[in-house]
Amino acid sequence: MVSISSLLGAQGWQVGLSSAYGWGAERWVNQQRDGHASAGKESAWNVDLIYSVNQGYWQGAQFKLHYTDYRNHQDGKGSYYYANMFTSERDIKILITIPMNIL
Repeated sequence: MVSISSLLGAQGWQVGLSSAYGWGAERWVNQQRDGHASAGKESAWNVDLIYSVNQGYWQGAQFKLHYTDYRNHQDGKGSYYYANMFTSERDIKILITIPMNIL
């Protein structure tokens, strides 16, 4: 996470970036390894934009926009070629965290 406030003077803002790459997945058919299948690969990257409220009634609240771009590099072979891999997808999440006291 990088605080934007230190770079641009925008208090409470942060940006996060991450990525992942996986390789070497094996394809199994009828409980046997398929020796003719190529090794499976997948990759993903994420971006987070976060705003944290630092003062006032909503102090401690956090608003987060999360974007993911996941790629299964075997999509051309069908979505179930590797049974434990997701199909390629993009998603956006909006998360709102509001702290509260009950007692």
